[in-house]
Amino acid sequence: MEPQPNTTHPRTRNQRKGHNVIVSYPPKLTDLVIALTQYGWSFVVNHGKDTGDSPYVSTEARRGNDHVMITWHTRATGTYRLFSCMVNKRDVSLTKAFESVTA
Repeated sequence: MEPQPNTTHPRTRNQRKGHNVIVSYPPKLTDLVIALTQYGWSFVVNHGKDTGDSPYVSTEARRGNDHVMITWHTRATGTYRLFSCMVNKRDVSLTKAFESVTA
């Protein structure tokens, strides 16, 4: 069964086993971009494919001495899952990252 696209968020096509599978961006990415913008962070959102052709999205943000890096990956699942989340080079939960962004 193919994953159903989330039509409220941008989508990308992922080539898997000879056919297209639509993969939605993670909904929290939109929330994160809004928060980063509202709280004055400088940030970049990168979208790419790993060596196995699986899409990923990563966000890197800075404000003063604070640094946030978050990556979602589709490897093995076909849908985006949180892969890594760091604030100031420390592993944190996505909730803690949002708290740092909005502080």
